[in-house]
Amino acid sequence: MREQISTTMSMPTLQRLSPAEKARQRREEEMAPATDNETAEAYSSNGTTAASKPRALPRTMLPSDAFFVKVGTRLPPDLVDWLKQQVAEYRRRNPHAPRLTIEELLRIAIVDLRARGPVDKTIVRYRSTVSSS
Repeated sequence: MREQISTTMSMPTLQRLSPAEKARQRREEEMAPATDNETAEAYSSNGTTAASKPRALPRTMLPSDAFFVKVGTRLPPDLVDWLKQQVAEYRRRNPHAPRLTIEELLRIAIVDLRARGPVDKTIVRYRSTVSSS
């Protein structure tokens, strides 16, 4: 027969976190406030000076009460197929990484485009290749 030990210590009740709260806590852990020097060093990791590159915008910070706006757009089927292929290949190459979605891939592309500076050259290059084909 087992002896029961009585204790006065109360056990805390565990509460399940909502996905939004869990994401907010992870963002706070991952995002330590970076100084401008640290941001410039991160973007000049290939050995070039920070002055030779366009000034990088800080990473998009989302407050805990952030919301997303759905952007409705139409893409040609070949681009949608390419996006799906990239997502599938990323999942295959990185099976233990968090799942990549098409929405996240588009956000990454937009943030990368924004970090490059004015989009004028990119637009001209894109339009010249589209009009020539």
